[in-house]
This record gives sequence, C-alpha cells and structure tokens, in this order.
Amino acid sequence: MAGKAGFVYIKASEADSPDRNFKANWQDAMDAGIPRGAYHFYHPTVYERG
Repeated sequence: MAGKAGFVYIKASEADSPDRNFKANWQDAMDAGIPRGAYHFYHPTVYERG
C-alpha cells in the first residue's frame, strides 16, 4: 500500500472560520475512494469565557 492513503482527515474549520477548501478537499477524497473524516482546529484563546 505504499504511496496510497488509507484514510484522510480534512480540516473543516479553524477558530470561528470555515476552511475555504473543505468542500473541494472533501469531494476530491471521495472521488479518489479514500475514506475521510473532518476535524475542527480549535484555538482556546478564541473561545475564552469572559
């Protein structure tokens, strides 16, 4: 299986902004037949409680 991904995580958002490439990356992985999952990149300073 050298050179082939068995699974991919795709960034869906970071802090309070959606990833502008998410839809294309999600579709590309599906078209390539690669199982995929999404993740949110968390920034604790953005979500501090006041």
